[in-house]
Amino acid sequence: MKDALKRINSRALLLAVAFVALLGGVALGSGVAPLPGESGGRDAAGTPRVAVETAVGEARQAQRGKRGKRGPRGPRGRTGPEGERGPSGETGARGITGSSDEHVLDFGVDWDGAANAAGHDSSAIDLPGIGTLAIQCPSTSPDDPSVRRLVLTPATGGWRTVANLTTFEGAGTTAATNQRYQTNDTTAITALIPNNGMISGSFSVEPNSGGSADAGQLPVADITLSSYWKVNDPIDTENSCHISAQVLAKGY
Repeated sequence: MKDALKRINSRALLLAVAFVALLGGVALGSGVAPLPGESGGRDAAGTPRVAVETAVGEARQAQRGKRGKRGPRGPRGRTGPEGERGPSGETGARGITGSSDEHVLDFGVDWDGAANAAGHDSSAIDLPGIGTLAIQCPSTSPDDPSVRRLVLTPATGGWRTVANLTTFEGAGTTAATNQRYQTNDTTAITALIPNNGMISGSFSVEPNSGGSADAGQLPVADITLSSYWKVNDPIDTENSCHISAQVLAKGY
């Protein structure tokens, strides 16, 4: 019932405003002379209509009231599917060659059973600027430990060739021994290899006969070696020798 009364009152208000505007427009139009070439009847009819439309629009705007505040932003929607991958770019130019002259050299001895030792009981590599380094582990002479050894043969007699080696022996002892070997000519340097142990050290050359050289200019090589063998078993097939070494060498 209240809503019906509100609608009737609103309509009555609108009609009253329109009627007043119409009377004002008629009165205003009757006192203004028409322009030359224009019809007085057309102006008289047009002016009240404009006044009525303006009054109705203002009444509707007043009825609507002010616009409310904007509500909070809603949650973000799901991410769409990933697009196709674009084409790969061109391969760039190759960079310059590195300046390092280090060489990683792996070698060793590996045999199981005395009958398989021949052809597998020695191995050798070249150490640039230093000489030839060999590992020897034959199945013969089981009671002579000197046959299982490192042998460094110098490349030239113009330098002093040096081997600085630390030996770690296993079999329940933690003792470590260090020894420096050197030769002033092409005489080979021989160092024994421990049974069930390790060797860590370096090979290098030094000026001979009072000569000199800039530090870091002469070749050097670092070695890490591990070893284990059994050669005294009465059953030949139970004997074996496994020696593995890695050398990091720097040449000229």
